[in-house]
Amino acid sequence: MKIGMNIDDEIYNIIIKYINKNLIYKIDIKPTDRFFYELEYDSLSYVTLVMDLESEFGITIDIDEITVGLDTPLDVLTFIKRKLASE
Repeated sequence: MKIGMNIDDEIYNIIIKYINKNLIYKIDIKPTDRFFYELEYDSLSYVTLVMDLESEFGITIDIDEITVGLDTPLDVLTFIKRKLASE
């Protein structure tokens, strides 16, 4: 972790790295951009993102958790922080 960088920033930067990996065009991603609208994700891109995040953070994301509000990068950050805190 870089000096002066907090854990939220570190997690968020990792999330953005994986989001960009699945985008055709590189854009400036906002925390409130929705995956299936502003970011133009399709189902395959979304599943790939979930699998990348599971691998990166050593967590399991159940299908029920995906369908209940992981719509934006900010949602994913909040979810991962909660998941890491509970393990």
